[in-house]
Amino acid sequence: MAESITQAAPTKSNLGQTILSSVSQSGSGLDLGSVVTALVDAETVPERLIAERAKSKTETSVSAYGILKGKVSDLKTNLESVGSTTSRTPFSDSSKVFVSVNNEAIAKDFSADVTISQLAQSQVQSFDLDTVLSGSFTGSHAQATNAIGVGTLAVVIGTTTTNIEISTTKNNNSVEGLVTELNKISGVGAEVIDTGSGVLKLIVKSETGAANTIKFSTAATNSLSNFRSDVFEATTLPTISGLTSTPADSSTTMGTFGVSVNSNVLTVTGDTAGAAGTLSFNLASTGKGDNSAQTLTISVDVLSSDTRVNLAGKIAAAIDAASAAHANVTTTTATVAGALSGGANSTVTITPTEVNNNNAVEEKRLAKDALLTIDGVAVTRASNVINDLYTGHQMILTGTTAHTNGVPTESFAIGSSNTTSSAKVRFEDFIANINSLKSHLKDSTTKGLLGADAGDLAGDTAAEGILRRLNNLSTSPIKGYGDNDFYLAELGVRTKLDGTLELYDTAAFDAAIAANPNILDPIFSTKYSSPSSAISVSGFSFDPPDVGSYAFEFTAAAGGAAASATINGVSTTVSTLSNGSLKFQSAVADSTFATYGMQVTVSDLSADISTKARYGISLLDQLKNYATELLGSASETDNKLTLADREFQLKADITDADDTLAALEEKVTELTDRYNAQFGAMEVAVNSFKKTGEYMDTMQEAWSNQRN
Repeated sequence: MAESITQAAPTKSNLGQTILSSVSQSGSGLDLGSVVTALVDAETVPERLIAERAKSKTETSVSAYGILKGKVSDLKTNLESVGSTTSRTPFSDSSKVFVSVNNEAIAKDFSADVTISQLAQSQVQSFDLDTVLSGSFTGSHAQATNAIGVGTLAVVIGTTTTNIEISTTKNNNSVEGLVTELNKISGVGAEVIDTGSGVLKLIVKSETGAANTIKFSTAATNSLSNFRSDVFEATTLPTISGLTSTPADSSTTMGTFGVSVNSNVLTVTGDTAGAAGTLSFNLASTGKGDNSAQTLTISVDVLSSDTRVNLAGKIAAAIDAASAAHANVTTTTATVAGALSGGANSTVTITPTEVNNNNAVEEKRLAKDALLTIDGVAVTRASNVINDLYTGHQMILTGTTAHTNGVPTESFAIGSSNTTSSAKVRFEDFIANINSLKSHLKDSTTKGLLGADAGDLAGDTAAEGILRRLNNLSTSPIKGYGDNDFYLAELGVRTKLDGTLELYDTAAFDAAIAANPNILDPIFSTKYSSPSSAISVSGFSFDPPDVGSYAFEFTAAAGGAAASATINGVSTTVSTLSNGSLKFQSAVADSTFATYGMQVTVSDLSADISTKARYGISLLDQLKNYATELLGSASETDNKLTLADREFQLKADITDADDTLAALEEKVTELTDRYNAQFGAMEVAVNSFKKTGEYMDTMQEAWSNQRN
C-alpha cells in the first residue's frame, strides 16, 4: 500500500509563489519565487536583525539585573552583619555574667570587680484546677472549658491593680477565658498544663523582680474566690472579744469557763461545765497591707461532761474550721496542752503562717531581685538582663558567686575596651563588601574597547549611575561628627585605579584609633552627639534632622526671665522632664528645615551654655539605606530609581521588540503578496506577447509559402 503524505495547506503568499512559478515556466522563464523572496528580504531583513539584536541584548540585561539585585541584597545583608559586630572587646572572667555591646555609638571603656549573691527570679503560682472547681468536673477538657464563675478578679502587681471582669456575655467564663484575660496584662504570663494524671494546673508567672509579685483578690462572696492568692498577713496576734455563754437549760448555769489570749496562746480556765450550753467568742486580727482586719466567730457546743481539756480541744478544732472556711484569713494550727483534770490550765497554741487559705493555690517560687556588688558597691536590679549599668553595654547574669555565711568568697573582673585589632578587622570587612559590589558593576558596565569583551550592562546608564553613586558615597565627606567633615583618607584609605578602596596605611589607621577611640563612629554609628557633656541631643526617629553640626545657645533663668535656648539660631519650645531637666526642641514646623525635630536636654540649669548639637548618619547606614532603596518596588510616583524600575523598563523594551518583529512578519506577508501579484501580471503580459509573436511567426511563414 502506497504511503500517504499529508501536506500543510499553502498560505496565500506561498500559493501565489507556486502559481507564479508555474506561470513563469511558459512565460519569462525566470525563478520569480526566488526573485520575490530576495526583494522582500532586502526590505525587511536589516530591520529584523536590528530588532532581534536589541531584544537579545535586552534579555541579557534583564538577566544581568537579576544578578545585580542579588549582589545588592548580599551587600545589605553583609553590612547588617558588620553593623551588628563591634570594634570593642567586652570581657568577663566568669561564665556567670556575660557582657556585650548593645549601642556602640554611646559605649565607653570600663572595668569592674563583680560579685553576684542572688539572681532575679519571677514568681510562679500553681492553681490545682480540680480543687478550684471543687472536683465538680471530670476530664481535663472540662476543667479548662467549664464555667468558673462570674465577677471581678483583681490582679495586683506591686501597687498596680488591674480588674478582670468575668461574665457570660464576654465568653470568658472558663479557665481558658481567664488565661486569655491574664495574658493581656503586661507583666503576667498564664498557661494551662496537663500534669500527666488528667489533672490540669493553671500556672501564673510574673516578671522577675521583687516588686512584680502577683496577687489575685476578690470579694469573699464572689464565685471567683477559689482563685484568690492574696495572703493574709497579721500585724498583731489574735485577740479575744465578745465572749458569751448560753446554757442549754435555763434552770441551771453553765460552769465557769474562761478564755483568754496572751501572745499566741489561748488559755482555757475553769473546771467542769456543770451543764450543757454554747460558748461563743470572736477571734480577731489586725489587717496589713492590702488586707483588711479579719474576725473569726468561734462557737463551741459544751456538754455537761466536758472538762477544760475537752473544751480546749473543741476550741482548737473550731478555730481550724473557721479559719479554713474564712476567705483571706491565714490558716492556723491549734494545738492543745494541759492536764486531764486539775493542775495547770489547758491551752491552745495558735500559729499564724504565711500560707493562703485557698488550698487550691501554691506559690512555687518567690519573686526576687538580682543582688550584686560592683567594686564593692551593692547594686539591685529587677532583671538578670541589665542594660543601664554601663552605657552602651548589656550584662546578663547567669549564676551566683560563692559565698560563706553571706560573705562572697570569690569575685571576677568584667570590662570593655576599644581595641585596634578588632576595629581593623571590622573596617577591612566593611570595605571588602563595598569593593565586591563595585567590582561587579565595573565588570558589568565595561565598554569592551580594544577588542575586549563588553559587559552585560555596557552602555546601561542606570547601572553606570549606581556605580557613580557608590563611588560618591565612599569618597565624599561624612558630616555631623565634628566641626569639620570626616574623610576615609583620615583612616589611611585610598581609592585604587580600578575604583575599589584600600586600607594602604595601617600605621595611620592604628594612630587614628589610638588618638580617638571613637573615630570609627562616622563609619559605623549613626548618632546624635555634642562636644559638651552638659547637654544630651536627640530627635525624631521617623524624621531626623539634616546631618550637620548646629550651634546651641542656652541662657539660664535670671532676673525673673525663664531659661531659653536656640538651635542654629532658631527659637525652641521647652518642656520640663520629671527629673527637673529642660528639653528644648527646634520650634520650626516645616519638616524640610535642617534642624526639624532636633531636641536638646539640659540638666544643669545654673549657667549659660554655648556648644554644638550634632547629627550624623554613618557611612554604613548610608550604604544600607541606598541598598534598601535599590531593592525597593517599582513605582512611577517617586524619583528614586530601583532595580525593579529598571527591570520593568527592560521588560517593556522586550515587549516592544516582540511587537516590532510581529509587525515585520506582517510586512513580509504584505510585500510577498504584492510582488506575487505584480510579477504575476507581468508573466500574463509576457505570455500574451509570446503568443502574439508565435502568431506573427505563423502568419509570416504562411505568407512565405504562398510566394513560393
